[in-house]
Amino acid sequence: MEIATFKKAVIKEKLEKAILFIKMVPWVIGEKAFSFFLAMIFLGIVVSSFLFFKYVFLARQQEYDLPCLPVLETDKLNAVLKAMADRDLEFKTTDSKTHPDLFSPKAK
Repeated sequence: MEIATFKKAVIKEKLEKAILFIKMVPWVIGEKAFSFFLAMIFLGIVVSSFLFFKYVFLARQQEYDLPCLPVLETDKLNAVLKAMADRDLEFKTTDSKTHPDLFSPKAK
């Protein structure tokens, strides 16, 4: 029976110390704001460099297997090129009205 009460007392004491530590954390951060700020910047640099390494550097090293290159049929390709040329010609031949520039200074 004494061992069980002793363990409960030890656990209660450790819990009280942990709660006291958690309550003191904001005070310690406030007293040492500059070093906390530097530590957070360093932590941010470490985390961001890890993410950069994971998602950029390692992704470039992977080899992607393409099943096959797409095959373009000449008649379909010519139809697309003709449609693009028609649109370009239509865009260039539109009659557009020239409007006076309202924001430029008036000529004397």
